[in-house]
Amino acid sequence: MVSPFVILWVSYPMNKTRGSILMVLISLLAFGRVAAALDAGPAPGRDARLKWWREARFGMFIHWGIYSQLGRGEWVQFNEKIPGREYEKLAATFNPAKFDADQWVKLARDAGMKYIVITAKHHDGFSMFRTKLSPFNIVDATPFKRDPMAELAVACQKYGLKLCFYYSHVREWHNPLAQSFEGTANYGNFWDYPDESRKDLGRFVDEFAKPQLKELLTQYGPIGLIWFDTPGFLKDEKAGECVDWVHSIQPDCLVNSRVGGLQTGWDYASVGDSEMPRESPGGDWESPITDNDSWGYNSDPNNRYKPPGVLIRMLAKCAGMGGNMLLNVGPTGEGIIPPPAAQQIEAVGAWMRTNGESIYGTQASPFKRLGFGTCTQKTAKLYFHVFDWPQKELSIPGLKNKIEGACLLSDPERKALAVTQTGDDATVSLPSQAPDKFDSVVVLSITGPAEVAGYTPRQKFDGSVSLPAVDAKINGRTARYESDKDSIGYWTQARDWVSWNFRLKRAANFEVQVTYACDEAYAGSEYVVEVAGKSLTGRVKTTGGWSTFLTDTPGSIRLDAAGDQSLAVRATVMPKGAVMNLKTVVLKPL
Repeated sequence: MVSPFVILWVSYPMNKTRGSILMVLISLLAFGRVAAALDAGPAPGRDARLKWWREARFGMFIHWGIYSQLGRGEWVQFNEKIPGREYEKLAATFNPAKFDADQWVKLARDAGMKYIVITAKHHDGFSMFRTKLSPFNIVDATPFKRDPMAELAVACQKYGLKLCFYYSHVREWHNPLAQSFEGTANYGNFWDYPDESRKDLGRFVDEFAKPQLKELLTQYGPIGLIWFDTPGFLKDEKAGECVDWVHSIQPDCLVNSRVGGLQTGWDYASVGDSEMPRESPGGDWESPITDNDSWGYNSDPNNRYKPPGVLIRMLAKCAGMGGNMLLNVGPTGEGIIPPPAAQQIEAVGAWMRTNGESIYGTQASPFKRLGFGTCTQKTAKLYFHVFDWPQKELSIPGLKNKIEGACLLSDPERKALAVTQTGDDATVSLPSQAPDKFDSVVVLSITGPAEVAGYTPRQKFDGSVSLPAVDAKINGRTARYESDKDSIGYWTQARDWVSWNFRLKRAANFEVQVTYACDEAYAGSEYVVEVAGKSLTGRVKTTGGWSTFLTDTPGSIRLDAAGDQSLAVRATVMPKGAVMNLKTVVLKPL
């Protein structure tokens, strides 16, 4: 069964329309139909088409167009309501003379990426390729006069990467037939084309989108996939026509779920922009992750780039949930990948050269949760991605298989690490220093397919117990896990509560540490921590905002017996409409 998380994003657009309540309701109503379609088995040829993609796990996304000159993102025309005739003038000044296809593809190859998805046409309607359908294209309308897609095709062939195209097939701000109104909001060009009655999405797809797709699929050799976006209210049969059209021209070309429709034969699911699921959605899926706060180039000096360690861990998490990560960059109007972005990619590449074995061709982790990081697997091998390096030993909970051996993936000699197994608990002895400051990989060789008992957090080597939000059971109607804050938020009903089960190896006195965030306007709630029939009370203070966390210590408690335990956090007083964003509860031995 595919998670509702994926289904919510099947029809979601790349940017602004995430707030559409109607789209969410439609997606929820459609969940049963989509899940049934996927459970019925793969569409004809899907497994064969997906073979390279499942092996790849890592690709480069490129948002590049005439908007790149302005340095205000790919939505600049819509955000600033620039009239079409004014926007067209940008083409006359677009001359990315520093564009070097070989350099771009080599950067991706050296980073361990296996495919490139570039915006052949984004919502602004400007075609970044040679087309007969519109003069508004990079060859005919700019002084550049070259077709960068053709040059990228040559470079991809040279370096062994798959060339893939992003294509906005429904939303377009240049063509008067394209869709604007999307149920609760208008994300089309309503300032130039205000008469909705004159728009005809079916005609636009038939007369413009499909012929352009044929050009993309016949001018550049084998194409790995067509990455559709923002289907809005495209009818199922028309979305299905787009899928069939692609497959009829290139049977091996993949199609992602944002083409639209519920049972239209798309090959894999695209989840939300820069979204990381809480747990594996199941099936074949991919997360598009942008390297900073924008997709298209943004020259704002406050534009924050994600540190390499964040990207490396996101890649490991995607692979650990059986998905791919598509890492986006936004080149400048001159055709340069910004140096901070290039440096990020190079740092990820350095990690991949040592640890790529733990990413390529792997399957999702057999463990529902791991407190220290994540896991990927291949036949008879488990790759433990350790983000938080423990002292002396790694505790692996619930593994039923016999462990034949253990080593560090970064160790060229693959020296054996000592392993102890007791029941379904295992420990691996580790060096005191982590081999990698972001993600160190411990490899276990096991007998047979991995078998894992249900996940329960364990007491660590130092005696502490860490209970993070991602592992909590959430009881109630409003509280939910927020992946961007890695905390339990929307806690707006006092009767909601959260709980954890955990396993204690030895009795001790513990200091209870509760890490949370709370905006000043909502501070003042009281909460109780309950464990082993005992309780401690704390009061929620302001932390300066919902994303600013502090650690409160409501007191200490003694746990007298080893074994399975449970801990709950409940609100007892909630005077201002919300409790807190709860991040972790830690039991620290005294």
